[in-house]
Amino acid sequence: MSESLISQMSSGWSLKLAIPLVAGFAGIFLLIQSRRRLLGTTLVAPVMWALISLITVTLLQTVTAGWELRSPATWNYLAAATTLCPTMAVLGAKRPQDRGWQFIVASLWIVLALPAAQDLAFAPGGGFELHPAWAWFLALLITLGLLNYLPTRFAFSAVLISLAQIILLEAQLPRLGLNLSNYRFFAIPLLTTGIAVVCWQVRAGVNRGGWPGVWLDFRNAFGSAWALRVAERMNQAARTHRWPAHFRWQRIEPIDDAGEGESVTSDHPLNDEMELSFRTLLRRFVSPEWIGERLGENSTAVPSHSVDPD
Repeated sequence: MSESLISQMSSGWSLKLAIPLVAGFAGIFLLIQSRRRLLGTTLVAPVMWALISLITVTLLQTVTAGWELRSPATWNYLAAATTLCPTMAVLGAKRPQDRGWQFIVASLWIVLALPAAQDLAFAPGGGFELHPAWAWFLALLITLGLLNYLPTRFAFSAVLISLAQIILLEAQLPRLGLNLSNYRFFAIPLLTTGIAVVCWQVRAGVNRGGWPGVWLDFRNAFGSAWALRVAERMNQAARTHRWPAHFRWQRIEPIDDAGEGESVTSDHPLNDEMELSFRTLLRRFVSPEWIGERLGENSTAVPSHSVDPD
C-alpha cells in the first residue's frame, strides 16, 4: 500500500518537474541563440531580462514541484514579477540611455518585490495579497507589453506571453472571477512557445524590401511605442523640409507635394537627405550591419548628421 502511494507521488512529481524543466530549458536555449543574432542592437538587454526571468520562473517551478515552500504564493509572485522586466527594457531601448535604463528596470522589480519582501519578513507563511492599487499596476504592465506588439508581426507571441503572465500573476491581479491556479504548469510552455514563434518568424528571413522593408522590420522588432515615435519624428522633418515620403504603419508612402526635383517610387520612397536622416535615427536602436543586411549592403557608414529622436 505504502509502496503504491510512494510510486504515485513519485510519478506525479516527475511529471510536474518535467513540464517546466523541459520547456524552460528549451526557452533558455532559444533566448541565448536570439541574443547572438541581436548583438549590436539595443534589444540585447530585453533579451537578457527575458533570460533571467525564464531561468527564475523555471527554477522556482522546478523546486516547488518537489518541495513545499513556506509562503509559496509570495515566492511565486517574486518570480512571476520578473516577466514584466523585458517589457520595460524595450521601452527604454534607445541609445545612449539604454544602459542606464536597465537600472530603472531593476528598480521596477525591486519596487514590485517590496510587498513580498515585507510579507516574508513580517508574516511568513501567511496569506499574501497585494493592495488593489498594486494589482491594477501589474495589469497595466501586462497590457503595455501586449499592446506594444499586438499591431506587429509578433502579435501571436505577444498574446501567448501575456497569457503566461496572467497565469503566473493571477492570484495578485484584480479579481475578475478567474481561477487559473490549476493551469500554472502551462505558463512556462506558453512562454517558450511565444519565444519559439518569434525565433521562427525571424529565421524565416529578414525583410529585404529596401527602406520600406527596413521600416517594417524595425516596427516589428521594437513594437508600436518606438515605431510611432520614429514615424512621428520622420514625418515632422518631412513636413519641414518638404521631403517626398510619409511614414505610415504598413509602409513608407510617397507624397505628391514634395519639393521640386524629387523623384521617388513606392519601392524607393526616400531621397538622399531623408535616407540619411532615417539611417541615423535607426542607429540609435540597431547596428549598421542590421540595416545593411536588409538593404543588401556589405557595410553601412555611420552618417554625420541626423534627425534627433528626442
